[in-house]
Amino acid sequence: MIVGCSEPGSVLSPEPNRGDTWPGSGGAWVAEPSLPKPSISVRPTRGVTLGGPATIRCQAQAQNATFLLYKDGRYWGQSAPAGDVAEFPVAGARREDAGSYSCSYHTTWEPVALSHPSDPAQLVVRDYTQGNIVRLVLGAGVLLALVLILAKAAHGWRRGRR
Repeated sequence: MIVGCSEPGSVLSPEPNRGDTWPGSGGAWVAEPSLPKPSISVRPTRGVTLGGPATIRCQAQAQNATFLLYKDGRYWGQSAPAGDVAEFPVAGARREDAGSYSCSYHTTWEPVALSHPSDPAQLVVRDYTQGNIVRLVLGAGVLLALVLILAKAAHGWRRGRR
């Protein structure tokens, strides 16, 4: 679940809705080629365990930027106007949080001029539950086979002592 996005008073006008496509493709937004693309990174880089924390970090070469975050090409949230960095924490990562994220930004002096989106970054959510169940079942099967082998050997040993 992405937390800490929009705050009252920092909403863009018109406000994009979660699930909308990149706002620079129409409406009141204008893609501004003079704004350099932002960069995006995901921590931890190798993926997050189901239920664990992660952070999506966007950075621009401009101050007082408001960042818009997209998941799989759809609007996901925005930051309050800040410096040149915004962090979007993912608290208790769920399977549906996995995906391809990108961000764009606008500045306070050009509120309708939006940068092109960053190159995408992947958030991988690892669910070890299924793999652990498979390992547990295989381990139980091996243990059962060993018990049966020992029982047969013990039975044969007792038979031989008579």
